[in-house]
Amino acid sequence: MHQSIYVLFIFMLPLLSCTQKPAGTKAKTTEAVGTNAGIENMGAATYKLKTGQMNWTASKPAGKHLGTIEIMDGELSIDGEQVVAGSFTVDMNSLVSIDLEGEKKSKLEGHLKSPDFFSVEQHPSCTFVLTSAEQVRDQPSTTHNVSGDLTIKETTKNITIPINISFVGTKILAASPAFTINRTEWGINYNSGILGTAADKLIHDEVSLVITFEATR
Repeated sequence: MHQSIYVLFIFMLPLLSCTQKPAGTKAKTTEAVGTNAGIENMGAATYKLKTGQMNWTASKPAGKHLGTIEIMDGELSIDGEQVVAGSFTVDMNSLVSIDLEGEKKSKLEGHLKSPDFFSVEQHPSCTFVLTSAEQVRDQPSTTHNVSGDLTIKETTKNITIPINISFVGTKILAASPAFTINRTEWGINYNSGILGTAADKLIHDEVSLVITFEATR
C-alpha cells in the first residue's frame, strides 16, 4: 500500500512541478506617479545605456516558456551611489522565445506580438520612468529598490523592483534578481484566470522578469 502511494507520488512529481507559477519576488504595484522626484538634482552624473536585456518566463499548468526582450535606449543619473533619475525604452519587436525552435517558435512569438498580448504593431515599445529609489544595505543581491512608471500598451502602473548596481570605473553594471508582475494589471487578459479560463487553456497571470544592463558615463 505504502509502496503504491510512493510510486504514484514519483509519477506525479513532474506534473505537479509544471503547475508552478514563475519564480520571483512579487513587484509592488500602485497607480502611476507621473513625476520624477529626483530629476532636479543637477549635480548627478548621467550614465547612458550601452546594452540591456530583459529575460522573461511565462507559464501555464502544462509547462513554461522562456525568452528575451532587448532594452534599446535608456539612462540613469547617479549622485554618489544614489539613483536620482532614469528612464528606459524596451523594443517589443525584439521579443523572442529561446526554448522553442522552428514553426513552434515563430507561432509563439507571433502570438505574443498580436493583439491578444502586446499589440506590437500598434505599440512597438514600452517604457519605464524612474520615480524614486532607496538604497538597500542588508541584502547581498540588492543594492537599491527602485520605483518607476511602467507603461505597457496604453496602461501605466508604478512598480517597485529590486536591483543590484555595481560601479566599475566609468560604467555601471546592473542586474535584478527575478521578480514578477501581474500582466492583467496592464490589461493583458488572454486566457487569464480572471476570465474563468478552463484549466487546460489557462496561462498564469504572473510573468517573471530578470533585467540586466550596462551603462557608461
